[in-house]
Amino acid sequence: MKTAGETLLFLGACANFAIALVHVGIVIVGSPAYLYFGAAGLADLAAQGSPIPALVTLLLVVVFVAWGLYALSGAGILPRLPWPRAALLIISFIYLGRGSLLLLDLAWLILGAGYPFRQFVFSAVSLVVGLVILVGVILRWRLIGLRRSPPEVRQ
Repeated sequence: MKTAGETLLFLGACANFAIALVHVGIVIVGSPAYLYFGAAGLADLAAQGSPIPALVTLLLVVVFVAWGLYALSGAGILPRLPWPRAALLIISFIYLGRGSLLLLDLAWLILGAGYPFRQFVFSAVSLVVGLVILVGVILRWRLIGLRRSPPEVRQ
């Protein structure tokens, strides 16, 4: 039976893989997708045929896939990766940092000025993913540091 920590880290991994897929889609769609997701500078470069937006975005794909692999490792689904606790804490704090813009996004929405609601959604998703990974790490803290989780020690 899966524990809450394992389940949360698995969900965090799934979220990272989904975010990676969205970024692959952005590369495929090109300039309109960059513009929709708030990267106007990259949209301009993509419209001009520059490879830079695709390279930057594919680098992000690699980062999100790596983060997903770390979450699976923390859940005990994959073998232990280097510095799993530190890596998962850093990943969760990056998401929480992006998610902390939620209140600012809400203020911009209330004030109007054509602020896109999707920016609020992006912040909310980041906050949720950050919390899911952080709580999963806290619940599995002792086991994440082990080279292998013996069956009798697993929670």
